[in-house]
Amino acid sequence: MAPKSKKGNSVKKGEGFNTSYTKFLKEVGKQSAERSIKESKALGLSITYVEGGKIIREEPNGKKNIIGEI
Repeated sequence: MAPKSKKGNSVKKGEGFNTSYTKFLKEVGKQSAERSIKESKALGLSITYVEGGKIIREEPNGKKNIIGEI
């Protein structure tokens, strides 16, 4: 049986407020990260990220250094 929302409407498992809110937060986080990377590059700052289990620092000139592993 599907759980009921506070209003008494049936809500399918995995749907509803929490799923919509999670999708919203993921999208906002993605947009924020993209904007931050773009601004950092414009200011000549390095950026650090994880790719393929490695922690990479990318310098403003495009040079990439592996600084650790996960």
